[in-house]
Amino acid sequence: MAKNKNFTCAVDEHNYNTKEWLFENTDFYKKRRGDIPVYVGEYAAKAYTDEEGVCRFNDMISALSEGAYLMGMERSANVVKMASYAPLFSKEEPYSHWKPNMIWFNKFGLCKTPNYYVQKLFGNNMGRHVLKSRASFLMGKPLHYSASFDESSGDIIVKVINSGAKEERLKISYEGFEVRD
Repeated sequence: MAKNKNFTCAVDEHNYNTKEWLFENTDFYKKRRGDIPVYVGEYAAKAYTDEEGVCRFNDMISALSEGAYLMGMERSANVVKMASYAPLFSKEEPYSHWKPNMIWFNKFGLCKTPNYYVQKLFGNNMGRHVLKSRASFLMGKPLHYSASFDESSGDIIVKVINSGAKEERLKISYEGFEVRD
């Protein structure tokens, strides 16, 4: 087989960032141009220090920021071909200096983090085709969304994350849909 020196299967990107960065860059790959597909080989929200000076990680807000970022990757399926959460496992303190692990364990058992459950929800609710969608929210609420279609079940899958501090009401409606490959 002849080798093509100009051929690249995919770019492997690793993205460990703050929860704020993940929320603010849900369209990161939508802006990307070029013919080289992307494999987001590792991503996670980094640990942070809260207002009281406590180191926080693998909490609900970190999980939601990763979910919002995942929705952005899902909407950019023409660029992002695969993604992997990393790191996956870690032994409980004091053995790990790295904080954003999905599953923690010790000699007594394991703890699945909120980040694990976001990954599970996304893994169990993936449509084959991303739907062209737009959303209008009252008063510019911090909502993140994606929509896809699962042709095997006929389901339209809509995902929404509210990154704001208040509960919001949401009305979803549609008039047909257009599949984007």
